[in-house]
Amino acid sequence: MGLEEWHKFVVPEAEVLGTTIGNTALSDKEKKRLAKFEERVSICEKLQVCRNKQVSYKRVIAMSALAYGWVFRHPTKAIMDKAAMQMMGQILRRGNKHFKFVMEGGALHPWVVTTCRLYNLTMGARQKASEQQNFEWVQSAQHSVWHLRRQMRDLGWKESAPFKWHHDGLNKTLDMTKVCADSALQRLKKLKSLKCEASHWIREAFRYQQWRRFWDKSRRHEVIDMKAKGCNTQYPSERLKRARLMVDDGVAMSIFVGAFRSPGNFSKQEQQKFTVKCIACNEIGYHDHIFWDCPAVREKFKEDFGDAPKCSDLIQRRYGIPLGTKESWDHDVLVLNWMKLIVAEVWAKRYGNDEHRRRIQTAVCKRRRLSTEQAQQDAVAQADEDQQRWLERLAAYEDVNESDGDASFDEYFGNE
Repeated sequence: MGLEEWHKFVVPEAEVLGTTIGNTALSDKEKKRLAKFEERVSICEKLQVCRNKQVSYKRVIAMSALAYGWVFRHPTKAIMDKAAMQMMGQILRRGNKHFKFVMEGGALHPWVVTTCRLYNLTMGARQKASEQQNFEWVQSAQHSVWHLRRQMRDLGWKESAPFKWHHDGLNKTLDMTKVCADSALQRLKKLKSLKCEASHWIREAFRYQQWRRFWDKSRRHEVIDMKAKGCNTQYPSERLKRARLMVDDGVAMSIFVGAFRSPGNFSKQEQQKFTVKCIACNEIGYHDHIFWDCPAVREKFKEDFGDAPKCSDLIQRRYGIPLGTKESWDHDVLVLNWMKLIVAEVWAKRYGNDEHRRRIQTAVCKRRRLSTEQAQQDAVAQADEDQQRWLERLAAYEDVNESDGDASFDEYFGNE
């Protein structure tokens, strides 16, 4: 075989069981996968549904196309960060990137999704003795186990033994051991439970990483001020867990991720497009003023809302993140509802969107009415069709009965 024939046998990349291995650059198949993901995200973005449903559709329709096949390598972090921002949508584009990843990145960031899948794939494969040699603790490039080790290292996990990782910040250990049980069914249940637990802690490691990056690197004025006041910035797992449970609309999410801009935020602009005044007095409407310090704001909404809550926790005052204790549930809900009320009032004055909101509500009511009417028409049409079908069968039965007296009604019609 001469050198001129090498191209027949040596290629820059190969496909193994649907996944690409070899060249570090993305293959044509992987590029098409990314293009398909972007196309599906753009389609879901246009759906006239609430944000929670839109995100669910993106996870099922778009993320399923993107996350498949990254076994031996993955796209660059820049590509994955861009994909994660597309998953979160345009409504939160002014929010802090790290806080958005803390709130939703565990389920929407391709980096986390692919790591969880690769961990579970490896764990499942190592349960079989025949596959142990194919999934050994190796350091070979383009090997799935080495790829998993790199991804776990990037998420802050330290290797304490082969297939055993420890996270110092979370004080958690993941051990990919063989599952033992009395029966095959119990073994499958235990394996599924271990996979779910491992996926949870991998997502938590990502959230922890993003939380620390925000507080360690942010130069936002409120962060500097909160640190000067002795704010506790340790990773609050229980608080963030409750925050994710309390998110029911885009307003709450905009508060949690710092996307809301107070009127005072525009005070330093030379050309002020929006008012910088408080929503109830003539003072400049800085964040603490409109939410907590202005008595005029409290008086303005006292009749409709009642007494405004008092909040002393610095993180909750700024970002609405709940305290997360058993005793603070009512307080957390009250604080969030109060902050959502203020945000809605600021947006109404800033954008004049009362009329826009009325038009949206009118359109929604119209769609519901049309949907109900269509459902009623479909039900009537279905009933007519069933009746016609029954009459035709009855006529056919009478014709058969005239020619063959042995045919019974129950035999012809079955058990209808």
